[in-house]
Amino acid sequence: MPRKSNDNYEQQQTGELEPERILVHKLVDSSKAQRSKAVERLKAWIHARTLNPTSFFSYDDLIKIWKGLYYNMWMADKPVLQDELAAQISSWIHEFRDNEQARLYIDAGFATFAREWWGIDRWRLSKFMTFVRYFLRESFVFLKNLKWLKSDILKFTKMLTKNVLSPNGNRSCDGLKLHITDIYLEELAKVGGIALKPKRLIRLLSPFFNIIKTSE
Repeated sequence: MPRKSNDNYEQQQTGELEPERILVHKLVDSSKAQRSKAVERLKAWIHARTLNPTSFFSYDDLIKIWKGLYYNMWMADKPVLQDELAAQISSWIHEFRDNEQARLYIDAGFATFAREWWGIDRWRLSKFMTFVRYFLRESFVFLKNLKWLKSDILKFTKMLTKNVLSPNGNRSCDGLKLHITDIYLEELAKVGGIALKPKRLIRLLSPFFNIIKTSE
């Protein structure tokens, strides 16, 4: 009976702490079953928490969650599972019931890729390149769902410039910058196609024009 009481108490107390101290730890558990369970719980929790503005995530919350997601992918050891996990985490952009929360998730994701990219070894590089590809694609889907509005495109390109595509920014993520440069138009074409108007395309390419214009 005392054990049951403790469990109930923990369940009542960990609502705010779970993504930062419990669930994130389970994302990097040595047990694959525990990691998979944590991923499913996190998806449901994201959906539920963003239904109520009083329980929205902060940017710092999402950075902590993304650190767990990043190392969850680090520990994924089979190509098929890696691919499924990359697609799943990337699709969570659309689980947020608030657009600003979704933007924070995208922002925290690219910030995490930029911060951690230098430490990826050659055995794991391929799966993280795929991860970034899927995440970029779903970011474009998010913009498409918002009708490619100018204000939304500008927020996205500003975020990309800050995290990855800065002309003279963090040199430790130059590999990530080159990878995004390589796949950007390909993924944009998959999502936008011929329906994407020239003015919108130019706005989406503005970070690269800025690099050409201002880089040393």
